[in-house]
Amino acid sequence: MTAEWHVSIDGSQRGPLTAEQIRSLAASGQLKPTDHIWKEGMGEWASASSIKGLFPPASPRPPAPSPAGYPVDPPEARSDAFGAARPGAVFASTATAGSTNEIDVRSLPLASKASLTWSFFWRGVLTTMASTVAGGLLGGVLGFVLGFLGFPMEFIQFAGGIVGLCLGVVFVFVYIQWLLTSRLGAYRLKLVPAEPRAR
Repeated sequence: MTAEWHVSIDGSQRGPLTAEQIRSLAASGQLKPTDHIWKEGMGEWASASSIKGLFPPASPRPPAPSPAGYPVDPPEARSDAFGAARPGAVFASTATAGSTNEIDVRSLPLASKASLTWSFFWRGVLTTMASTVAGGLLGGVLGFVLGFLGFPMEFIQFAGGIVGLCLGVVFVFVYIQWLLTSRLGAYRLKLVPAEPRAR
C-alpha cells in the first residue's frame, strides 16, 4: 500500500503514511476530526472529518426507501476516500424517484453553485420574457376593448395596472413551481420547514 498521506495533528506534521496507518491513527483517537490531512493531488489541506470513511458518522440515519431496482445514496458513497467499500452502503441513482439527499448549498463547490445560478437565471429570463409578451398582448386587447366601449383613459390605465399586477403574481407562481419541479444542474429544490428562531 502506497504511503502518500500526510497529517497535521495539533500543529505537528507526520507522513508520508499509508491509508491503513491513517485509519489506525483515527481509530486510536490520535487523529481527531478537527486535525488536517493531505495527499498529492489535493488542492490544500482538508479537515480529517471531510475524508469519507475515516470516522464513523455522527448520527447515522437509515437509508430512505427506494423503488425496486433503484439505489438511494450517491455513487461516490460506494467507497471511502481510500477506495475501500463502505460496509452496508446503499448506492444512489439520479433516476431514483422520491429519494432525496439534503444538501446545504453553502457547502457545494463553486462549479455546482455556478450551475445552480445559471439554472435560476435562464428560467427567470424565460419567465420574464413570457410575462412581458403575455402582458403586452393582454394589455393591448384590454385597452382596445375598453377604449372601443368609451371608457376614459384614466380607467383604462387603472384596469391595465390591476391586470398587469395579477399577471405578474401568476408568473411568479409559475416560476417558483418550475424551479421546484425541474432539475437544476445535478440537483432539485426541496422545501423543508424552517427551524423556529431562538428568542
